[in-house]
Amino acid sequence: MTQLVVGRGEWGSGVLSPSQARDTIDYLVGLQLINGMFPWYPGGHADPWNHCEVVIALSLYGEIEACEKGLAWLLNSQNKDGSFCHYYLTSGVEEPRRDLNTTAYVAVAFMSAFAGGLDEATAKEMWPSVAKAIDYVVGLQFESGAFPWAVDPDGYVHLGSMLTGSSSILSSLEAANIVAEEYGEVRQSWLDAEIALRRTISARPEVFLDKSDWAMDLYYPSLVGALDPRQARRSLMKCIEDRLVVGWGVKCKSTSPWVTAAETSELAIALAANYLRDDARSVLALTERFRDFDGSYFTGFAYEVNKSFPGDERSSYSAAAVLIADSLITLGLGGGLTGMLWSALS
Repeated sequence: MTQLVVGRGEWGSGVLSPSQARDTIDYLVGLQLINGMFPWYPGGHADPWNHCEVVIALSLYGEIEACEKGLAWLLNSQNKDGSFCHYYLTSGVEEPRRDLNTTAYVAVAFMSAFAGGLDEATAKEMWPSVAKAIDYVVGLQFESGAFPWAVDPDGYVHLGSMLTGSSSILSSLEAANIVAEEYGEVRQSWLDAEIALRRTISARPEVFLDKSDWAMDLYYPSLVGALDPRQARRSLMKCIEDRLVVGWGVKCKSTSPWVTAAETSELAIALAANYLRDDARSVLALTERFRDFDGSYFTGFAYEVNKSFPGDERSSYSAAAVLIADSLITLGLGGGLTGMLWSALS
């Protein structure tokens, strides 16, 4: 059997076999539309964050042509102010609201493709558009260091700040600053924004809206490396105790008997980021029950009745999350999502 190379390393001790990973990669590549968009599922819509998640996953496995097409589609869909709309259809916009963490996430996708072998000339051509997205987001940062969660098309800014969304923005700022440094640029406003946001996430939880019923708020700050080791492990252990359903995976909301492949994979990444590799592997292994015969992954399960939910939906971002988690665990990396990706690929 041909050995599958992951990032700059080789296949190690993850959860997926090389053939399983190959099937999932092929599923995602086959899902991509001719215009470059990665829909949630065949005939479905796309959103920038989950589209970028697929680009990141495929970057880790060397599918740079698909990544380039994916980035080109997204950047061609960019608004003049640098933002992206929340949902897109095959042609056109479905939901025009601007979600800041989805706009910023293009930086992580671009960094991953850039490090993974994106053509140098293509990367330089794309970089100003990526930078424009980050400038848009940074321009909306609150004095507290946090970010609004969304902006309406008419310019109305939603004042609430989400801990998970802001944590994702932190990883995007890190990625943007890494690429800027590679290009010999100093973007002081980006550096300042990253420092301020990191400080706020770790020391000022009262700044954020209370979304403690969602599992992501328990693990995402740890996933991106925003907390000190003691804070991170305490939060992760609480997530395992309160949200991990034995034999099933992570319950995304405390009041809903629903577990998802994506949240389960993200918790595994967060554990790996904090060097809890055995725990990370055990959690990721739970995603096996979400896996379908073709390498795709069901979005979730209503575990009390043992039925996939919603319906028989198999989502691109779920498959991507599993691939990302497995590759980072395989390589034994830690220290926060952006740093892990950069180390894996550069």
